[in-house]
This record gives sequence, C-alpha cells and structure tokens, in this order.
Amino acid sequence: MTDITRHQSWQSTPLPSYKSTPLAPSLAPSGLRAAVTSPEQPAASGVLEDVASVKWIKAEILKSKSGLWAIRLEHLYKKKFKKVLPTSFMQELKFRPDIATVDEPIAGRYLLFAPRKQQPPPAKNSQQDQTQVNVNPDIALPCFFPEIGQPVIVYISHTENPSCFYVSRADAISEMLSEEILKHYKSTHHNSDAIPSVSPGQIFCAKFTEDDNFYRARVLEVVDHKNIKVQYVDFGNKEVIPVDRLRVLISEFQTQPIQAFECCLDGVDPTNEAQEWSKAAVFKFDDLTSEKELRMTVHDVDDKVLSVSLVDVSSQLDIAEEMKKAGLAISSKNLESTPSSSSSSLSSSSGTALWRSPPRTENVAASRSRRLKSKSPGIVELPDDEFLDVLVCNITGTYNVYLRLVGEEYSTKLEGVQDSMTCYYSDSKEAVTTEPVVDDLFALISEDVWCRVKVTGVNGEKIKVFFVDHGDETETSKAELRPLASQFRQLPFQVFQCALNGLPKTKNPDVVDKLEKLIMGEVAVAEIVKKTGDLVFIELLDTRTDANIVVNAVIRKLVMPDEELKPVLPKVGRTTDVDIAYISPTGSVFLHVSAAGSKRLEELNRGLTEHYMSKRSKANEFISKLTAGKVCCAKCEDDGNWYRAKILSFTDRNGVEVLYVDYGNTEIVPVTNLREPTQENAHVLSLPFQALECQLYDVPKDGWSDDIIDRIFEIVEQGSLAAEVLSDGDPPLISLLVTVESEGEQVTYRLASFLNRRIFWGDAGGCYPPKY
Repeated sequence: MTDITRHQSWQSTPLPSYKSTPLAPSLAPSGLRAAVTSPEQPAASGVLEDVASVKWIKAEILKSKSGLWAIRLEHLYKKKFKKVLPTSFMQELKFRPDIATVDEPIAGRYLLFAPRKQQPPPAKNSQQDQTQVNVNPDIALPCFFPEIGQPVIVYISHTENPSCFYVSRADAISEMLSEEILKHYKSTHHNSDAIPSVSPGQIFCAKFTEDDNFYRARVLEVVDHKNIKVQYVDFGNKEVIPVDRLRVLISEFQTQPIQAFECCLDGVDPTNEAQEWSKAAVFKFDDLTSEKELRMTVHDVDDKVLSVSLVDVSSQLDIAEEMKKAGLAISSKNLESTPSSSSSSLSSSSGTALWRSPPRTENVAASRSRRLKSKSPGIVELPDDEFLDVLVCNITGTYNVYLRLVGEEYSTKLEGVQDSMTCYYSDSKEAVTTEPVVDDLFALISEDVWCRVKVTGVNGEKIKVFFVDHGDETETSKAELRPLASQFRQLPFQVFQCALNGLPKTKNPDVVDKLEKLIMGEVAVAEIVKKTGDLVFIELLDTRTDANIVVNAVIRKLVMPDEELKPVLPKVGRTTDVDIAYISPTGSVFLHVSAAGSKRLEELNRGLTEHYMSKRSKANEFISKLTAGKVCCAKCEDDGNWYRAKILSFTDRNGVEVLYVDYGNTEIVPVTNLREPTQENAHVLSLPFQALECQLYDVPKDGWSDDIIDRIFEIVEQGSLAAEVLSDGDPPLISLLVTVESEGEQVTYRLASFLNRRIFWGDAGGCYPPKY
C-alpha cells in the first residue's frame, strides 16, 4: 500500500504557527478569583467558579506536556462529572490566564497549556532592551558526514592549507539555504533583533563583511565587549565582526545540516621538519583545487576532521600525488595508517618494488558490512502523555495500525533526514554487496523519495521491506537497495505499530476498508491504554469534528469478538448453511457452521504460517513439556502449513499424535513440528474450535473408504450444503441437504439418498435420487 503521506510535509496537516489568544490582564491575586469584568467577556457559566472543577482542569492540563486539546478536555469532563461543558466554556477560559494558556493552532481548534509564569518587569534604570529575545545556547546544527570509502563530488569552499580545508557537496543546497536566509533577514523586523551577551559555541546568523549578506555562523571567540570571532559553518571561513552584525537564528534554519566539512589531505605531510606548510605549498594546493569539481573519498574521521583523498574530475589528477611531484609534500611517515589513495606500491630509484600494507579502502567493504548489521536506532520513544497527536500512516488490520507522532519536534527531524538522503543518494551509486537478511536496514527510493527500509523477508531474489518511517511494505530486489549510511541510522524509526484496544486481531478486508475510509491519512488523537513490547494498544479518536468519534467503537460493530464465533447448530427441526471440513473413516462429519468464524480461522491459519515460516522460531516458542490435551500449533505434513492442534498421544519414535481442532482429522508429526502459541497469534487460544462433530442420520456406519469420501465431496461441490438438525445429542444427529441446479432449476436432495442408493457404491449408472 502506498504511503499517502510520503510527499506531504512531514508535519502531515500543515499547522499555522501557534498564536496565543489575547488574554485579559490578571485583576486579582493568583489562584481562584472573580471573573474579569470586561465588555467582551461572556457571562459566567459557573464551571470556572467551582474550586473542584478548576483544580481538576489544571491537573488534566499539567498531565499533557505537549498540550491538551479542548475537545479532549470536554470528553474527559463529561466522563468525570457526568455532565457536558457549557458552550461558553472556551470563551470564558480565554479570560482566565491563571488557569490555562489558550492557543489556537488550527482555526476553531484550541490547545490548552499550563499557565505561563509571570516575569517581573525590568527595573526602570535597566539597560536591557525590551525587544531582546532569548537565545538558546544549546542549538546544535545537524552534521552528516560522507560515508567512509564512498566517493562523493565536492568543491573546496575555504582553504587554509592542505591539512585544513573545507569542502561542500556539489549540489545546490548551500546556495538555496543562503538565498532563503538572505531573503528572511533582509526584513526590517529581523534586522532589529537585539542580541544579549554571547559566548563561544553559540549559533547565530552573521552579516559577512565582504557582501553584507547573512550566513549561519558559530561564535569562536569573544574578542572584546564589541567584537567577536565567528566561523561561517556552511563555508568554513572565519572573521572578526562587531556584535551588532549578529541576528538570532530562527528555528526554520536550525534543522538544515552543516554544509561544509573540515578536511585534511590523506597520505601527505609538509616537507620541512617543523611540519608547517610553506606558502608555495598552500598556493599550489589552492591552484590544484580552487573552483574545480573534485572526487573525494573519506578514509578516516578523527574529532570531526575528515582525512580524504582528492581527484580532479576533469583531469583525473590525484591532488596528493601532484603535491609530491611538485616537491611541496612528502608521503606520510605512517604509511600503514594513511596510505596513498592512488597506488598500491612505491618504487625505489633502482626499480625494486617496496610493497606496503594494503590501503585502507580494501577493508571498506568489510567495515561497511559490519555497519549494515549494526544495531538499529529502534522505534521512536513515545511521550508519557496519555493522549498523543498522531498521523495515521497505514492500516492493514486491527493489530496493524501504523502511526507517526505529529509535531515540529518530529517533523523537522524526519524532514532533515529525508533532504539529506535525497542529496546523498543522488550522488551515491554504491550497490549492496552483501546478501540482505531479515532486519537489515537499507535505503530505497519510492515515488522519487529516498526512504529508510528494514528487510522483513527474503524469498530468492524477492526481498520484502518495511518503510520504518511510513508504515507500508513492498517487494523489491537487491539491485534497487542502497546501503544505509551511518548518519541516517541515528534518528529512531518514526512509525510505531498499534492495536485497536478491545477488538480481536483481524485483517478482514471489509474491516480494513472501513478503517481506511474513516481515518487513513488523517491527524487523530491516540489514547494509550497499555503497552506490550513494541505493540501499543490504543483508543483512536477522530477529533476533526465536535462529534469526537471513537474509531474503536465504530469498528467494534463490524467485528465480532472471538468468543462469539463458537460454532452452534440451530434448534431441532431447523436448518443452517454449513461446509464439510472432514469426514472420518467411521462416518463422523466435522462441519464449519459460522461463516464469520471460518473467515477468522482463515486469517488465523494464514498468520500462523506466515509467522513460523518467515523467521526462525525463538527459544520460548518450542514446547518444553509435552502433555496430552495441550493446545499448540502444528505443521501439517501434507501441505507444510501451520494449524491449531491438540496433543492426543505419543509414539515410540519421538512422534506426537495431534488432532487438528478446527478440522477434525488427526496426524502423527515430529516433536520439532510443534510450537507454543505466541502473543503475535493471540487467536490461537481465544477463538473457539471451529470443527463441530456430527453424526449423519440413516447412512452406513462403516465401509467409509477414501474413494467414498471423495465422492461425497464431489457431490457437495456441485452445489450448496445445509444441515437439518434431527437431534441435539452428543454428537448431534443431522441430515445434510445438497442444493444443485437441475434443468435450470435449484433442486434440493438429501445426501443420505445418495449414500443409500446402490449407484453411489458404484453398482449402477448415475441419476439423482428423489427430491427433498
């Protein structure tokens, strides 16, 4: 199923910036007070004058760290006080900043927060500018290094010497980012932002002296009370500027990764003993690299400095080799740790080959393979709140509802990874060299978007993968996958799996279709009921309207609980549609009576087979103690599929006789073909056994050969089958009725009529028995 959110903004439904609703000034001491007397304030409803109500409302708001939707508060209030909040409540609450801060992120939809703390007014003689804004000293711009051993195309953005220069990828991101920053900070409003005291390490926007444009910058040093030294993080160059050329870096520009990487040229050292680069060497390096397209390969990363080799794409000249040929650099003394990137041997003047250790790039494949198997970042950690704002990404069943948290904190991080992957894989053509196995992580392009995927199954050349940030699955091939670089393994998987609380586990197409029409691709509220491992049980609330629809309740009407699917025959003298599951050699007939039960059984059998055949069984799934009467899962010898079974007896050769409880037949299987029921297949124990044993009325009680049983099934398959209950004993006594088409009409016959006629036993030509 295609994830309809993949091309949307990562915040799913675009939300305008939170804007606080204007609040009246406090006219009384903190705590409960009389209503504000204002011409615009609505008449008091009494709710906010009740001490118990106010205390409870404050407590509920405090529980929700990310804010409590007003419509959710209305639901909780009704549940708590057994009455509905007055329609004027929200308008009253806007005038009570001592109780709540009211925000309106979506027109007509209110989000409630704890009261804002009152800040003392500045002293009259304070020199602090009241237009100042708080600067977060902990801003950490993301930085995604190129993959070790993977060639990328770059340009030199700033050079100090061959051991300290900065590169940027050969894409338009830096240019676009600079244009957006310039456009934003040219506005009068942001030019007037005042900056409080600064300290090394803080991130701002700074006005570059040469062109008077704004760029992202990190404070390196406070020179004096008027000047600071900064480094432009997307280019690498540094300068001293006045403090008044700084501007606050708004959140919009805090998520884009740093565009410039500090590098040193791998495998070379200065020629002098002081290990300092000469002016001639710096000039030569600049001449070889300036304004040229270079192919860079990272060999090592040490304290965020990349040790790299560079090759001129146009001339194919190796920069390190050219520096050595010019006599301006020598090979590094530690050749084993920093081999040259262009050759595997050195030749002496006599022509004798001086072999050295293999270059590090020969071990890159093994290193990359180990990284592929490295521990995954895991699933996103859910907040402690009872109610979460979520985007419904995908639905494949009542236990397979895939959600993603909604909010700037989550959307911007995922958007940053997506943008970085798009840039990275537009350059990278690296193929997957190892054979994918279950749980491996890769990158895969889907609908022009590069996504993170996890392998869930491998069948020959077909590889099934799960989109860990979107919730859908697809089949692909090894050729379509790309190694997932380490920098894209840091962000936890953004999708988490949920089960609709109070509903049986089902993937019934009608149920899934109803769920998709109700809530697929929409922002909703998930009420956390309980957590079992990685599975979260929820009540899903559609809060788009005042109706506040509980999705679980809607679906509950469509899905019968397992306990209600017990096969039951009607009263004596009545008939019901049935299917024959099995006929024993002694003439017992095992029937499937409930159509809904049969559908649930099909899902259960399919789930068991998929579970046990798609992955290795865990230790706790093997049966440690075999006992007669134990219900388990067994692999059928005939078709290789898994079914529910009950242990009947044991053989001398490590075999076990089992009864397939949903069909009635028995089989001897090896102990190794038995498994304990698991939480993933909860229906094993909750769904009543679907095979109902009955006895046929007025038919032979012996002589039931395989050939006769096959003939019965042939007759039944010609039309529909019903059972007439003649006795409710144990087992019940029934007569089977077969309805077939004869000469253009639907005609019903008793199966016993076939069984008692000599023609059935092969003694005469065929004709239909008397009608029922």
